[in-house]
Amino acid sequence: MQFTYEISPEFEQSLWEIEFYLYNVEGIVRCEKIIHSIYEKIQYIISNPFQFPIYSIPYKNGNYRKAIHHKTYIIVFEIIDTHINILDINHGKRNV
Repeated sequence: MQFTYEISPEFEQSLWEIEFYLYNVEGIVRCEKIIHSIYEKIQYIISNPFQFPIYSIPYKNGNYRKAIHHKTYIIVFEIIDTHINILDINHGKRNV
């Protein structure tokens, strides 16, 4: 099955915050490596979205799922028919 996808403004904002933090704490090389690997994970999600566990979001109905990346980041996405909305990314220690 072929899926289309869209990346939300919330995801882009969260990713920018992660990138800013990594750049300042880890340096440019490590930052670029991690950001690149996050985009690779998104491509994997798009090709295999149903392999990831269902993720319950309080007060919202939908087919939400989460993908754990490097045991650190949680990528939250929603599947609607053959479309995937990449909703957000958060550090695993952060409340979502």
